[in-house]
Amino acid sequence: MTALRRGTRTMVVVLVTLVVLAAMASWLGAGELRGLGQHLWSWPFLAMLLLYFGILYVRAARIALVMERRWQAPDYRYFALAAWHNFAVQLLPLRIGDAVYPALAKRYTGHVMPKGLASLITLRLYELVVLFVIFLLALLTLVDPSARLSVWMGTGAGLLLVSFLAFRYIHYAVRWLACRGADWLLRLRSGAQPQAARLRGFGERLFDEFGSLLSPRQRALMVLLTSLIWGQAVACAWLAMALTRVPVDPGEAAVGLTLASVAQFVPLGTLGGVGAMEAGWVTGFALVDVAVRQALVGALIYRAMMWSGAILAVVPVWIRRAREQPAQPPRSQAGGQDQQR
Repeated sequence: MTALRRGTRTMVVVLVTLVVLAAMASWLGAGELRGLGQHLWSWPFLAMLLLYFGILYVRAARIALVMERRWQAPDYRYFALAAWHNFAVQLLPLRIGDAVYPALAKRYTGHVMPKGLASLITLRLYELVVLFVIFLLALLTLVDPSARLSVWMGTGAGLLLVSFLAFRYIHYAVRWLACRGADWLLRLRSGAQPQAARLRGFGERLFDEFGSLLSPRQRALMVLLTSLIWGQAVACAWLAMALTRVPVDPGEAAVGLTLASVAQFVPLGTLGGVGAMEAGWVTGFALVDVAVRQALVGALIYRAMMWSGAILAVVPVWIRRAREQPAQPPRSQAGGQDQQR
């Protein structure tokens, strides 16, 4: 792809993003936008940013657990990987952030493609399963508030059971999918034997990575860390709605956040999927009787937290990497040295 085509696509993505943001802003009106700007300089928004950095730290700890297959406090490599991956997910279109994760893993940890891809799939599956369980529990507490205590007492046992059953045999499913994909290639193209063989080989490498990825104790720890991430995210959603002066309880915040997070997986051609997350947020909070206007303001506050937190997290990582890179001599000077030699 030429530089001109890349630049054109970037301009189109930015333009579409601005159009979506402008449409939401025009619908809200000047009064709501002034209030939104004031919320971004408040103490609750600062608390949201601190919680967001806590989420990034726990994500780095999960990556270290999956990569090293043992518990350790995340060092700079894993925090840099988590920060850049989060930055790519929040600011690139079409879910490209997940596509660049294996390359980022190789740059910062030295692990090659199969291990990086296996770790990404593991992280995402834990996030989706734990989020789904939290969503169901939140719905149950909203339907029957009297059963709230008994429901949450069963949360730990339920999450642990899900982790052992869902992730114990995932590597068999991955290998089966790779084999079925190779068979599909052979049926589609008669001369696709080399590509089918490479796909089968890649599936076998993924099978080996998944098969020895996590022990039962490590899987339980992954569930706890993932639950901690979603707990902090629910707290951020609750604070975002509190800034709009809409009283919601943690269960209602969990419902709204769940649909917003699922909507973020839609590969929309805007920066960070702008529009998809907001639509999911508004839909989720509409289920708990929050007005669309207030829900959209809360979604934009949450979006501002994600963007500002993603940028602030990568700034120290980028500065450190720039300092570690050796200074390159100017081209003219380098050419003169080559001629002298």
